[in-house]
Amino acid sequence: MSEPTSDKRSVFKKWLETLQQESWQLELLISGLALLGVFNAKVFIDGLESYFAVQFLRGAAVFGVEIFMFLLKGSWYIFLINLMIHIILRGLWIGAIGLRYVSEDIDYQKLNFSNYFTKLYTRKYQSFDDYIEDLERICSVIFAYTFLLFFILISACLFLIWPILLYAVIDELLATFIVMAYLIIGLIVFVDFIFLNPLKKIKEEWFGRVYGFVFRFYSTITLSFIFRPLLLNFLDNKFTKRLFLFSIPYGIVIILLLPNLTSRSAGYFPSFESNSLQIRAYNSNALNPHLYDDLRLDGKQKVNYISLDKYRISGNVLEFFVTHMKSDEYYFKQVKDIQPLNKVGVYTGFKSMTIKDSIFQQLSEQNVQERVAFLSEKRENRSERSNYEWDSLYNVLENNHQSIERAYHADKMLELNAAFESLCKFYIDDQEITDHVECLMTQHGNLGEKGWKCITVLDSLQSGLHRLKVERGIYRRNLNVISPVVLEIPFILD
Repeated sequence: MSEPTSDKRSVFKKWLETLQQESWQLELLISGLALLGVFNAKVFIDGLESYFAVQFLRGAAVFGVEIFMFLLKGSWYIFLINLMIHIILRGLWIGAIGLRYVSEDIDYQKLNFSNYFTKLYTRKYQSFDDYIEDLERICSVIFAYTFLLFFILISACLFLIWPILLYAVIDELLATFIVMAYLIIGLIVFVDFIFLNPLKKIKEEWFGRVYGFVFRFYSTITLSFIFRPLLLNFLDNKFTKRLFLFSIPYGIVIILLLPNLTSRSAGYFPSFESNSLQIRAYNSNALNPHLYDDLRLDGKQKVNYISLDKYRISGNVLEFFVTHMKSDEYYFKQVKDIQPLNKVGVYTGFKSMTIKDSIFQQLSEQNVQERVAFLSEKRENRSERSNYEWDSLYNVLENNHQSIERAYHADKMLELNAAFESLCKFYIDDQEITDHVECLMTQHGNLGEKGWKCITVLDSLQSGLHRLKVERGIYRRNLNVISPVVLEIPFILD
């Protein structure tokens, strides 16, 4: 058995050596396809970030999502930059091989350099083949290094996904306790990874068994076992080990600096992308494109606080959208005592997330009792009416039940709209119009932001420039007070 196995390993080793010599073709093919995927992935990452931006996440889940998106965008930048460097260097390598076919080796005697520069050049490259060999080695290492870094960052993202999911499916207090233990133990494994596995070098058997269990657990949930042999191969070589240690400052520069790299060319022009108090004050005397549906680039940035339908109004109806905020939910529940419509969390389509309050349950019980009474009466007095008459009476009963249930749900929505309107005051040119504004719950077409579409009639306004001012109440549940955020937005009435 050992001889055939040895022959197979020998054949496999020869095949690997042959493949190693021809791997540049696969590298270029995969790099090109990967770059295409990277450019397309940017749209997905931006969409995912926009999705999280409009979700109401709880507690530490907000921080976890921010770190997750931070690492995901960092992975994108590292993958893009490294693959471009690899393609450029591999192109240089192909060009060097083509040039070698034309002019063969470097003839330093024909160049007629001085002794100093001849020694300077020949110290590193005695021949042109040495240069080609170095390029080949660098290209192959960069290619492997790129995928190693990419998978390390993906593992870091997976490490953060589990706590986020945990907060979504169980009680926040219990989730916090479990996540704290998860992060503390995970930090120990991470420190061991960063400092090149000192804990794995401890020889005590009991420690190896305990830490081995912890290590295998985190290796499984982060899928780091996929790239582990590649990492170990990096660490046992002096050159690649140095390159791996370089990953920390390199990653910090790429992940921290590039996504936040911006420039300003106009000293007297504000950045409308911010949502600070300073920019909100500027908005009263500027046309901020992020505050108008017809000027905003759809899907690029979420609506913050408010958005007008158009900056130029051609009729006598003004429409604007005010976003729903997490503080509104606390206000509805704690101040207005309104029961939520739905349960919050992750769920499947097999389970209803609708919350049924005591009033709805009472209506449901009453409907059941009326149906039971009707069926009992039908059983006892079936001969007194025809089947058509009994079916007609049952249909009347069902329609009555639906009308009552429809009225209940409609009143619930009216209650929520009225509670929201109690948080806001509206003005046009400093004249209050709150009583003339009606708001209906909706979702915005930009990123699906939840909020209210508010409508008012502009009968008494003259054509020209006007300003809509909104005092948007923010409920501070810790202080049990409502703090207004003032937003003033210009619009033109034709």
